Amino acid sequence: MCRKADDDTQRHDTLMNIKDASLNLSTKQVLMSQSNNAFTFHLLNAIAETQNESFVFSPLSVTMALGMMAQGGSGTTREEITEVLGFGDNQDELNHFCLNLLYRGMAADPEVKVSNANVVVARNDIVISEEYSSAVADYYDAKTVSIDINDTQKTVNYINNWVSNHTGGMIPYILDDATGSVYLVNALSFEGPWSFPFDSSDIVNKPFYKTDSDSFITSMLSRVDVLRYGKSENAAMVQLPYGKGVFVMTLIMPDDGISIDEFLLCFNYDSWQEFTNSFRTEKVNLLFPRFESETAIDLIGIMEKLGIRSAFNVADFSNMSSDVSFISRMLQKSKIDVNENGTSAASSTVAEFKDFAPVPDDSKVYDFIADRPFLFMISDIQTGTIYFMGCFRG
Repeated sequence: MCRKADDDTQRHDTLMNIKDASLNLSTKQVLMSQSNNAFTFHLLNAIAETQNESFVFSPLSVTMALGMMAQGGSGTTREEITEVLGFGDNQDELNHFCLNLLYRGMAADPEVKVSNANVVVARNDIVISEEYSSAVADYYDAKTVSIDINDTQKTVNYINNWVSNHTGGMIPYILDDATGSVYLVNALSFEGPWSFPFDSSDIVNKPFYKTDSDSFITSMLSRVDVLRYGKSENAAMVQLPYGKGVFVMTLIMPDDGISIDEFLLCFNYDSWQEFTNSFRTEKVNLLFPRFESETAIDLIGIMEKLGIRSAFNVADFSNMSSDVSFISRMLQKSKIDVNENGTSAASSTVAEFKDFAPVPDDSKVYDFIADRPFLFMISDIQTGTIYFMGCFRG
């Protein structure tokens, strides 16, 4: 009886931490996070249009890579990047936003492991300006590494090994070749145990419906629990906390009769804000699958659609080097593993430059049955920053 009382107290404290988390943030921090989250949802919509299966990506990893990219840019090249990211023409605010998140994630919750690392890799015949190297070191903790011009395989091996080491091996490689002159690389990893882990009695085999006519049996995590729950006119949402409750996974389930593709067409930052305002603490009948997802994304077309164009064509990266002309490749690889113990997730983004150019009512239980395609995200509840986001289709 005493153990149950202790468990109930811990649950209450964790849920209250989630509810009150944003109270200690400055107005400027809140506005910066909101601006970047608007970019996150534009990115989700653009990526979803290119994916027919389950997918996962890291908007924060993209932001970090673009932040380093913008630091090296000038004129229209820089303005397009900072504008799309939600910072107007303000590189300084973008840098401080990334610096805050770089160290915040690692210190926010001692029970959750977050690694956010950056590096600049350049051929040894490319002159990187001291001002740029200093800025990315100060704001992105990125060292600049010089690689032999005649050893492209050494560049491939260095970047792939660096990415693997900084993602705990979840992303073993990101490049097959390296014909560019400069590479900006970010690696982001997350390992979080559920605040209230599931046990073997919570695992059931149930059908997951990819479509009305296509289903398969899979392992589901199932229990009735007190959780943060939200409801809109076309979907339900539930949050599962990690560790001490700073980080959460949010599951978003469209209502019956609404496909995941239909829902994505109208899911944006404004609707996300409406969702978050509807959160309340309720007893929830929860069911969702253990799942893994892995995605590789070519980001250039997506970035161009969002408004970053000159960087991939006639660019000005003179603040980085007079030896580079434009970005020839921008790639991201991401992976997530969700099970009864918690979540492991990792992502790496690389840009390649070329040099020729309240208390719940126990009488009511809310169902959250994720037995068909749904969205998910991992976020820092205090800043609102979304680390990972995706769609599971089975």
